[in-house]
Amino acid sequence: MSECKKQKEALGWTGEYIGTGVPLLLFLIYKGSVYPPGMQAILADIQSKIQYQNKYNEPSFESVAKIWLDQVEVDEDMEKAILVYLQKTIDARVEAIVSGGHRGSYNKAAMLGAALGEAEESRGILPGKACRIQTYLSKFPRHRAFKSEMKEYQ
Repeated sequence: MSECKKQKEALGWTGEYIGTGVPLLLFLIYKGSVYPPGMQAILADIQSKIQYQNKYNEPSFESVAKIWLDQVEVDEDMEKAILVYLQKTIDARVEAIVSGGHRGSYNKAAMLGAALGEAEESRGILPGKACRIQTYLSKFPRHRAFKSEMKEYQ
């Protein structure tokens, strides 16, 4: 999380650690055993960013990620701090992308927003995902392309 905090801007994540760190933190605080669409997209994003390939009969990335998750110990206070950080950071990123009209990144904003809602729900914050999606959609009522991307995760 400290490496992610070095990035102060909501845009310009390409080539910066935060682009991989935020998805890893989302995966870290997710408490479910089944991955809904947003978390599946986050896992695929992490796999792509770290260039994990299943060329030589290695285990699936999801199973490797679960092994990593089982070995990482994070206390409840730190998980809460991570969640607060992610809420602030992802909301700022969605705001910057959509209000800035960066249409090529609407899919990334939708993925992060949906996955954050799913992580909130897995931690008992109900209705995390539906509330978060509705908040984004009502904040950007004229952005049809963004609405289309968000619907992929409803």
